[in-house]
Amino acid sequence: MNPIGSLSVVLLSAYDGAILLVAMNRFGDAMYLAITRRLFNLSCLAGGLSHTGGAGAQEARVTTLVVPYPAGALSDAIARAVQEPLRGHLQQTILIDNVSGVSGTVGAQKVLSAPADGQMLFQGSPNELILPPLALKSVKLRAEDFRVVHPIGESPFVLIARAGLPVKTADELIALARSQPDRPLTYGSTGIGSAYHLLTEQLANQNGVKFTHVPYRGGAPMVQDLIGGRLDFVITLYNSVIVGMTEKGQLNPLAVFGSQRHEQMKSMPAASETQALKGMPTSLWSAYMVPAKTPEAMVQKLHLALLKVASDTQVRALLEKLGMRAAQPMSLADSAKFYTAEIARYRALAASIHLQAE
Repeated sequence: MNPIGSLSVVLLSAYDGAILLVAMNRFGDAMYLAITRRLFNLSCLAGGLSHTGGAGAQEARVTTLVVPYPAGALSDAIARAVQEPLRGHLQQTILIDNVSGVSGTVGAQKVLSAPADGQMLFQGSPNELILPPLALKSVKLRAEDFRVVHPIGESPFVLIARAGLPVKTADELIALARSQPDRPLTYGSTGIGSAYHLLTEQLANQNGVKFTHVPYRGGAPMVQDLIGGRLDFVITLYNSVIVGMTEKGQLNPLAVFGSQRHEQMKSMPAASETQALKGMPTSLWSAYMVPAKTPEAMVQKLHLALLKVASDTQVRALLEKLGMRAAQPMSLADSAKFYTAEIARYRALAASIHLQAE
């Protein structure tokens, strides 16, 4: 956000050659303004010249963060926490582009189809790059088509049920599923092959029950259907929105994955307190990524900027408010080792549940 008087302006996705600006006052009221891309670029150039002289030409360049889920989702909130600090370190306008669909691979493919010049970053995770190629024949990209510039952080998985489902723990959920084998409980995910899909199928397999999968284009509509009672439960990521909805009684929290309860929600049992969730993965990481063929000099430039963002105390505080554990600073070499290991780990998970591409 860039403050302009009493307003804050947020850049949203470009469409039909225009850029959408959302101007919000201090009360949270929004006004939407559409301007042409040419006018936007000219205004950036003029603004840069008025404040920094010759630096305006550099500021007029646009780096796009492609977020593979709709505005309002957790991924979108993460990008907006990073947007302004990254603009300061790169001295370029940062535009967030929400491109959802096909388990997040539509956004990933958009980045691969663009010039590999470092002007387009993908905010990715195993959900979009490692797992969909294993589950969907239509997905042609491979995890190795990307490289990690720097991780953002990781969020713990949580098991959440609709408010009216008569269970209070993960073990009670499994018991309910066993009691009605002819009426499988329904669960949502952000798409076939997503981490949420695989984890829920792993939950079903290791407990000898069956569930009915309902895929969505993003987390926000999935949670809305859970609130509306159109889904029985989901495995999703812990975040402040989930906390607020559970506190209002709109959702029924069953467990946070891991050995300990979450600091922000002590009433939610940890996975270690259940039998149903023993041995399951505990969290999902996110990272900024570029096509593997991006020139090394550009990757190093982006890495340096993201390294500073990852060390920014305000960014880390914002991410923690979203329920994330902010990433520790990591070298490019360590980022590459981390990504290689994660590719192997998630491919092993897919094999363990006998995932077949459809």
